[in-house]
Amino acid sequence: MTRTLSRGRGGGSALLALVLALAAVLFGSAPVPAAAGGSWWEPVSRPAADSQINVTGAPFTGTDARGKVRGFVDAHNHLMSDEGFGGRLICGRTFSEAGAADALKDCPEHYPDGSGALFENITGGADGHHDPVGWPTFKDWPAHDSLTHQQNYYAWVERAWRGGQRVLVNDLVTNGLICSILPRDRGCDEMDSIRLQARRTYELQDHVDRMYGGPGKGWFRIVTDAAQARSVVEQGKLAVVLGVETSEPFGCKQILDVAQCDKADIDRGLDELYGLGVRSMFLCHKFDNALCGVRFDEGPSARRSTSASSCRPAPSGPRRSARARSTTTRSVRRRPR
Repeated sequence: MTRTLSRGRGGGSALLALVLALAAVLFGSAPVPAAAGGSWWEPVSRPAADSQINVTGAPFTGTDARGKVRGFVDAHNHLMSDEGFGGRLICGRTFSEAGAADALKDCPEHYPDGSGALFENITGGADGHHDPVGWPTFKDWPAHDSLTHQQNYYAWVERAWRGGQRVLVNDLVTNGLICSILPRDRGCDEMDSIRLQARRTYELQDHVDRMYGGPGKGWFRIVTDAAQARSVVEQGKLAVVLGVETSEPFGCKQILDVAQCDKADIDRGLDELYGLGVRSMFLCHKFDNALCGVRFDEGPSARRSTSASSCRPAPSGPRRSARARSTTTRSVRRRPR
């Protein structure tokens, strides 16, 4: 006997809801589809367990009456710092396909009460203890005085974009010395970390694109020249510039004032970074290298840093002031062939 199945007008929606709920139980989260007929600035789907944006209204587009683009700039950020310093200094990830519940977890050594968070406790971000639970309670982190917990989850960056941010410089950052003295789950080669962080930034762009309907449709757009940046801002999206801030670019460190790289190494390194899309670079960061010398930051933290470093000033020129070091950035340009 064959039974004819019939369903009411709402049967399809009920079935879809049941499937999504089952997927959430089995896999931890499931994409939540947006309402039909949404606007370009609203995602087609988003992980079920995720931070909410809670912003209404269309992002501004175009230019002002003088033909200038508008918006504010974050000129120095580290979206992928959780991948630097050996992978265990910054706890929590910028994004995960499974959403906030998977991305916003503390480092293993911070459990159960934060007493094992060496760098966090030394830098004054806690009184020796903190609640390691991130999502969904966020009792103790993120916090403005915590240096070891994720503060750049993609949805929080998205909220800044919706609030008017139009340019973000994502400096790929790490430090081999810090990596060597902390818990880590990978090697301390700085260039390996820079390559990984660049790849993860492109993966974040793809992640946002998938939520917004496909390649090129997301609000997070990596740009490599001023014309691209202007075009992205005119569209009302976020132009992301890749930069580098590391102590030993291209392996160019010094040992007893002897450079461990040559001109060919530097040329190859610059070409590689350019090929990755990097357009901004700090030649020095914290420690002297074969390219230039630095002056440490002022205060107690500077004395701790000085005692940790055996590097001496590069013989090629005088030390720069802390102000000059912090503001001197080289624009990475492809050399003429």
